[in-house]
Amino acid sequence: QRAEFLLEKGFIDKIVDRKVMKETLAQILKLHL
Repeated sequence: QRAEFLLEKGFIDKIVDRKVMKETLAQILKLHL
């Protein structure tokens, strides 16, 4: 059960990363500019 949980969490993290990465990169660029 733990392995399934970790896989599911990792799967969700990857989806979130792709969405959030653009926003995060934009925020980082704004801070540096």
